[in-house]
Amino acid sequence: MARVEVRQLGDGRYDILIEGEDHTLGNLLAERLSRKPGVKMAYYTNPHPLEDRIIVHLTLEEGDPISLLEEALDEIMEEAQSFVEEYRKALREKGVSLEE
Repeated sequence: MARVEVRQLGDGRYDILIEGEDHTLGNLLAERLSRKPGVKMAYYTNPHPLEDRIIVHLTLEEGDPISLLEEALDEIMEEAQSFVEEYRKALREKGVSLEE
């Protein structure tokens, strides 16, 4: 399970440190957060390539960084689940059986 730490930097700026994650989640989160209302800027960094941790940098006009992070993660999970369901459906239509 990932450890998350939120650091408020002032002027609506936040750094969200996420231990145990890498570029995959960082890219998804930054992209999803940048679409949210009230978010001026969202990007992530990986401080060191040999460490499994990312820092999501947020600049907000309004909103709570934790709520926005939770919303973005929920959306990512819903999209991933929808993809899996569509993929399984397409495989069944092609006659490929899956063991679940």
